[in-house]
Amino acid sequence: MDLVWERWYPACVALLGALAVYWFGSPDFLRKENALMFLGALGAIAIGFTTSSLTILIAIEDRPIISWLRRAPGEKYKQLLSYMVHTITWWSVSLILAGSALFVDLTRIPGRGPMIVATLLIGLSVGGGAAWFRISRITVSLLRGDAALSTHRMHPEEPPVECQKTAHSEAA
Repeated sequence: MDLVWERWYPACVALLGALAVYWFGSPDFLRKENALMFLGALGAIAIGFTTSSLTILIAIEDRPIISWLRRAPGEKYKQLLSYMVHTITWWSVSLILAGSALFVDLTRIPGRGPMIVATLLIGLSVGGGAAWFRISRITVSLLRGDAALSTHRMHPEEPPVECQKTAHSEAA
């Protein structure tokens, strides 16, 4: 995936989701506790999984794939950590807004206020979902070792991790 697109697609998807709600949606769901609780639960689950992934990533620092990620051009390790923090931020803001809507009747805001709140809430949730998808895809790719194989194509002088594991197991 192109790096620029990878960096910006959660925001683009969030904007599209927010615009769709603004043009075609209704702020009526702000009155429904179940919808707000669902968004809150979804946000809490996404934050939990992302935090777990972040913890695992930090804990497996001595693995070959993580050392490759740290050495890779373009500060890929820092980029991945940044993606994780962005995902937590998207969902945290969404969770705070959904939680506020549970306790304060946001439909009483005058004028277009309820529609703006609904647009923000859905936009943040959709953006959070896209950001979560991004880090999930990257994390699974790392755990599978796909990145190690692409490293071999970029730096053929270094054997991919898969080859190193096979050589060590054959020698034993």
